[in-house]
Amino acid sequence: MTATVHPIGAARAPSLEPMFQLVAADLNQVNAVILDRMQSEVALIPELAGHLIAGGGKRM
Repeated sequence: MTATVHPIGAARAPSLEPMFQLVAADLNQVNAVILDRMQSEVALIPELAGHLIAGGGKRM
């Protein structure tokens, strides 16, 4: 018995980009809520909110 191998195309590097495209609008809404609610008399609150948005820690 023999088998024939048929190539299925060029190999692609793995990417999360298609998944990010699916949730991009939601992530932008999350950023907007954080920006809206980050105003506080407590100095640490706006600073932490800025880090969340800049670092993307809430994303995945």
